Amino acid sequence: MNITVFVKEPGKAPEARRIPNELASLQEIVGGWIETMTVGSDIVVICNEEGRLLGLPYNCKICGLDIFGTIILAGVKGENFADVYSKERLRYLLPHLWNPDYFETKTCVLCGKAFNGFGNNPWPLAESGECCDKCNLERVVPARIEVANGRQAAQRAEGEDLTPAGEKRTATVEWYRPEEKLPKDDIVLLGVVTAESKNVSFVDAMELLSYDSDSGNWILEGYPAVRDVKVSWWCELPVVPDLPEEDA
Repeated sequence: MNITVFVKEPGKAPEARRIPNELASLQEIVGGWIETMTVGSDIVVICNEEGRLLGLPYNCKICGLDIFGTIILAGVKGENFADVYSKERLRYLLPHLWNPDYFETKTCVLCGKAFNGFGNNPWPLAESGECCDKCNLERVVPARIEVANGRQAAQRAEGEDLTPAGEKRTATVEWYRPEEKLPKDDIVLLGVVTAESKNVSFVDAMELLSYDSDSGNWILEGYPAVRDVKVSWWCELPVVPDLPEEDA
């Protein structure tokens, strides 16, 4: 029995193939023992379980994991592999499996070192360019949280009460679903978001954002141009407690 799958070789775009639904055929394509990774209720990625150990070339990143060697994107029906038929999931998956920009060598605008990858928005530390993952994690994210806390401090200084009456603000946060409760306008929040644009996509990503009640739109702090942002959860950012003043 044959099935229709997508096969992606390192450095190449995915291509549809009709292959025998047999273990020997799958092993021949990936070049060894197979391992499966579930990426949806009806989609799996089939790869070489020893791809990294065997020194196979880098292919792509899936669900945050680096994959080495040729992979197969197949459907699932019961306990068997089947035709890939979920076009909606493929629309989000394929850009992650293949993007020529990922293999382009770039220079981080913050540390000046070369890196390969999609790159990250360096705001608020730079207005243009891209930064590497290390700078994004160690410098950009803390800077964005600092900006968000500064805005909340300014709101409190102007007399705006950001907490329910009679409640003491603590570092504990409470998460809300948008269908249950919406935030005030222009308050920087943390949300679990899914969105897609020409150059960047998010799938259940944790991002800083705000809400505009006039348009009903969510606005990503670091990516204000991204539209149709879907939020599954949101919360207010905890405020850093005031430090005690040192004795003179």
